[in-house]
Amino acid sequence: MLQSDLDNTPDGEVGAIDFDPVIAGQDGEASGLNIGQPILLDDRAELEVQFRNGEEVTLYYTLVKEHGGWKVEDIADQHGEEPWSLSALLGDAQ
Repeated sequence: MLQSDLDNTPDGEVGAIDFDPVIAGQDGEASGLNIGQPILLDDRAELEVQFRNGEEVTLYYTLVKEHGGWKVEDIADQHGEEPWSLSALLGDAQ
């Protein structure tokens, strides 16, 4: 979905995602990284990731097992004034 959004966004325009969802911001870096224990449900896993990027950030990752490896299906930030999930942001753009 993310690649489709990038491919369909005209040059010079901003797509559905105008920030880096991995660090929940446009600039910065993740320091003090803490990855929680995954909760496994068949071929799915959910885990909480905490770090600092100017302020404390908590993201929730949903992973799916495909072709013998784990791939990120969704990233969500459920805190703050504007909670978001990557799948919802990309779904709204379609």
